[in-house]
Amino acid sequence: MKIVKFFIAAACFSFSATFADTLSKNCTEEILALSKKKADFDMSQFANELSIAAANIRIQERNIFSNSPSNSQMADIGLTVSCLKEFPESNDKVESLLKTIIAERGEVADTNAVYLLNGQKIEKASVIEVGIEEIRYKVGQRATVYVIRKSDVATVFHEDGSREDFNAKIKSPSKASSPSSAVKPAAAPAAKPAAAPVAKPAAMGASAGMGTSALSGACMAELVSLSKSASFNAKNFFKDLPIAVVKTKAQAKIPKTPFNSGPDPDDKVTAIGMTVGCLKAFPESPSELSAVLKDVVLKLGLDFAVGEMSASGAGGSDDSDDDSKSGDGGVRIGIRLGWNIYDFYFGYKEIDEDIDWNSGFGGGLVLRIPFTNRLSLNTGLEFYHRALFEYKSKAGIYEWVILNPVLLQFVPSGNIKDFFYLTAGTQFDIILGGAFSGVSYLDYYERYARNRVGFDIGFALGFGYIMKNIGFDFKYVTNLTNLFEDFEYNSVKIKDRSSLRQYGFGVTYLF
Repeated sequence: MKIVKFFIAAACFSFSATFADTLSKNCTEEILALSKKKADFDMSQFANELSIAAANIRIQERNIFSNSPSNSQMADIGLTVSCLKEFPESNDKVESLLKTIIAERGEVADTNAVYLLNGQKIEKASVIEVGIEEIRYKVGQRATVYVIRKSDVATVFHEDGSREDFNAKIKSPSKASSPSSAVKPAAAPAAKPAAAPVAKPAAMGASAGMGTSALSGACMAELVSLSKSASFNAKNFFKDLPIAVVKTKAQAKIPKTPFNSGPDPDDKVTAIGMTVGCLKAFPESPSELSAVLKDVVLKLGLDFAVGEMSASGAGGSDDSDDDSKSGDGGVRIGIRLGWNIYDFYFGYKEIDEDIDWNSGFGGGLVLRIPFTNRLSLNTGLEFYHRALFEYKSKAGIYEWVILNPVLLQFVPSGNIKDFFYLTAGTQFDIILGGAFSGVSYLDYYERYARNRVGFDIGFALGFGYIMKNIGFDFKYVTNLTNLFEDFEYNSVKIKDRSSLRQYGFGVTYLF
């Protein structure tokens, strides 16, 4: 029976995930009724708590060793279990659903309120004037006129329910205890009132509840490493962390059986980038989790705004997303050792059949200059000795050459330590000197050596992989210019039809 229950729950979960863009009438009515009950109803905070509650219900349903709550049971958040099952676990989708419900029904509307960028809410604020640099308003029935900098205001809700957005999304609004804590009364009309600064949020180190002392040194090191990753997205991390903590702690309570492998090991890395053991160390409460993260950021010295840290608990955040970064982001110099294989053709079938494949080796300096996080210029100077061609191992041209590749490097994906890249561009070969080696009756090939062009240009394509400071690469180059000048042999005009293909393998160390 437990097994049947498990599969039914899984099917319900799949169904709800598919049709989570709409809610039943009963669930809609529950949400509207709840929003009316709370005088300080905050949609962003409620969406965050709702996401965690929905995740908890689904986890309980999947646990075949515990009794699932009935659909009519009232959850701690104030909604029935059946209503919670209709919501997705994504905080963004939950908040979007809530906004749609409230906008369509028009049941809840903020009026006479000013939201500040630091998350503070000034209630019963009747805006009198919105100037170029400041906003004037009254509070309730008071005669005093207050003034505040326009740059400190996020949104103003007027008496008729209309709103004006100024600088950014509202971040975890909290009730203002007094207008004077954020602004000062305007001076007499005869003098221009000076805009008073908005009161700063409380210091992060003073957060109540669980502090960073509850996190081990290993977990702190995880956070440091994760935050320094070029692909780290603070917005997504802080939104996903509360749900990840709830899921991890619920999974830890499931016993090991023949049908279940039990809790995940503490050293397993989760989708959020942290290990199971570290996620267990965090509290489940959004407010306590927010306090912990504030203390962590303060101790690590990371450059995150207070408002963004508050968003970890309340679900609010700004609209900017960090681009996924690859590569190390700076100019780098290194050394490269390479080995090339050469496929040479004269362009005359009767001769080319007897030309052997040859090789060369060398090394030199490389230089990487980034343009963006994904695009950079790769160049350098490498000194090679190579056999341009050999004829039946009896004759050939051997030369010293400087290779100067000028390549654009593109990184499709990766992080600061390990990444795959593609290259394309040109390669310049500067011929320093060469010699013909072979028996005398093969002087025809010696004529080619005498008429060798001193500068080649080729088109190059390649790819490679960087692991911290060591890189491995492959490069294909085909010539675009003539390799030899035309010459006469036994009164016959010999035109250059030659072509050269290079297949290069290299190992690079970047300083």
